[in-house]
Amino acid sequence: MRAQLLRSLLLSLTLVPGIAFGLKPDPVHSEAVKSVVEAFEAGHYREQPLDDKLSDTLFTRYLATLDPNHSYLLASDVATFEPKRFELDDELKKGELTTAYKIYSIFLDRYTGRSNYLIGKLESGIDFSFDTDEQLLISREDEPWFDTKQEQDAYWERRLKSDVLNLKLSDRTTDEAKETLIRRYTNQRNRVQQ
Repeated sequence: MRAQLLRSLLLSLTLVPGIAFGLKPDPVHSEAVKSVVEAFEAGHYREQPLDDKLSDTLFTRYLATLDPNHSYLLASDVATFEPKRFELDDELKKGELTTAYKIYSIFLDRYTGRSNYLIGKLESGIDFSFDTDEQLLISREDEPWFDTKQEQDAYWERRLKSDVLNLKLSDRTTDEAKETLIRRYTNQRNRVQQ
């Protein structure tokens, strides 16, 4: 039951993406969050309070939901959110979603910027050389967020190269792979902005 209510609280934070692009919390969302908080606190068999400890968990899981591979946000972004880590509980009890909206807005900006960066690389006619020995850490959830945009760019360039190589291994030419990836990244960017 606790896990289900915790998921409901987290879900209430993740509802933000559908409406956060340039918008502010709507009163109906505020009321929905208050209802979820009340159900969580009253419905849990241990009468689990929404306190700083749970606020810490929600904060961590919200960031993990948005950026599970620590590849879009920078360490400096996360550091700006950090003062709110133990305040989410108080905000949610009041039905305030300002912090969730701010975090998502920055994530959306980073996601859109990264998509545009990858599309721009592909449209610029970048040449890919597959004769060097490189490594790409695919699963980065246990890695820290990148400190610099340069570190992040280097990671994404290797990831882009990996995507092209995977398509080439599926019998596509480099140009076909580029076109496929431009469409893919454009669709992903458009979906997240809806």
